[in-house]
Amino acid sequence: MEGRLSGIELYYKLITPPKYLNINQLNYTVMNIFSTLKSYAGKWSFKSSREFTPEELACVKEAVVVPSEYGNSCCFHMVAGNDKYIPMDRDSEVPVGTFIDLTKAKLVTLQKDGEADIIRVSI
Repeated sequence: MEGRLSGIELYYKLITPPKYLNINQLNYTVMNIFSTLKSYAGKWSFKSSREFTPEELACVKEAVVVPSEYGNSCCFHMVAGNDKYIPMDRDSEVPVGTFIDLTKAKLVTLQKDGEADIIRVSI
């Protein structure tokens, strides 16, 4: 049967690009590999600061500074009976064991490229 291609010839023609391919005729997007990677360099930077809301203050029985793995944290003894923890700001020099007046404390939000925002307690 003349004029017909065998399976191998047909496969070769399908996977072989033309000899003179004009790359500008192709519709494709070049993606920079670095645009998809997380950034591990850089420092945390200040994003915002706010006081505790009246609703938040009403949920807390007392707050005390406690030691934690990467520095000190604020332990919130909740009215509901459980404990919640938020790390202290690096600049905070409140000693471990100090009870905190939350009306004088602030929540600081820090940001960094490639990471979710983090919250710290500042006094």
